[in-house]
Amino acid sequence: AIVQYHDHQEPERSFVVASGLGHDFLSAFKTHFGGTTGRDDDLLWKTVRSDRPGSVRLNVDLQSLDEARSTEVHRILAAPWGLDYFMTGVALNSAEASTYISLGRTTDAGCFTPLERHLLGSRLLGHFGRSIALHRGFASAQRQAALYGSVLDAMPDGIVVFGANGHAILANR
Repeated sequence: AIVQYHDHQEPERSFVVASGLGHDFLSAFKTHFGGTTGRDDDLLWKTVRSDRPGSVRLNVDLQSLDEARSTEVHRILAAPWGLDYFMTGVALNSAEASTYISLGRTTDAGCFTPLERHLLGSRLLGHFGRSIALHRGFASAQRQAALYGSVLDAMPDGIVVFGANGHAILANR
């Protein structure tokens, strides 16, 4: 499994996580994949970058295994681990950020089934997309609160803000 999160506004917040393939795969991925732009010879990646959230693509829907195996991206990122089948789902695709979940399988394990494709698209992607959006919202609110706190602390007078329940929710130094 590979999870890619690309923050288009703050690229340093982007990350890639690969599970089940080991550190060697992640190193190869980061070195050879090309960041948020991907590689020209990766047809699956080029396609999902413009797909709407909830979309799920199989590599075999876009090109034959023989065509895929002839690409450099397959030689570098799939062949060493014996992977031939990929299913990639779009959890988030906006001007602010994009998140993709990819699953890979060996030839012996076979291609993903229509049911597996449906489960990724209808269950996991929506949940994951909401989780990422909530995290982004909380992180943004946290950054804003820190900024407002700094501004309030710079004021020469004491300021206390009370919530509807009568408890102090904010006070400067």
